[in-house]
Amino acid sequence: IASGNRLLVEARFAPKPQDDAWQLRLDAPQLERLAPLLRAKGASAPRPGARTTAGAAAGRSAGRSPAFAGTLVASGRIEGRWPELRSEGELQAATVRLGDLAVRRGEGRWRIGTAADAPTNGTLALDGVDIAGRAIERVRGELAGTARSHRLELRVESAALPNGKTFELEVVRHPGASA
Repeated sequence: IASGNRLLVEARFAPKPQDDAWQLRLDAPQLERLAPLLRAKGASAPRPGARTTAGAAAGRSAGRSPAFAGTLVASGRIEGRWPELRSEGELQAATVRLGDLAVRRGEGRWRIGTAADAPTNGTLALDGVDIAGRAIERVRGELAGTARSHRLELRVESAALPNGKTFELEVVRHPGASA
């Protein structure tokens, strides 16, 4: 992509839709080197009619881009053709910052299919999350089941939360339930 960050995409289109395949690999050890690309696309420019603070306007006028830094490595595979797709992959992130969002460490894995009975599972773990100065120690998410019947769990641990500093959410969808 730029300055030591690489994106590799390989695709195979086959006569049989189930044999189509995409392979993606992102190796971005220096995300901060991509900040000029964000600035070139106007990422730091205000939206028309948007209110800004004097400090934010001064930052833009000085040519500063949003904070963008860290390391991100991801790989994934997509097989088949819509509506019968299968995907699996993983990602690892370290000291990632994008504007007011920072994550000390993150990792995720997924295996998802669009067919009703295709296995659907994934995990996401984030440590040391900071959103505009609000600390979240841990975020854990887990998806398990199939497209037809699955369970999603989310757990957030933060000193900013009342009652034991933990928030948990579970969403379950079973066959026959309305979408």
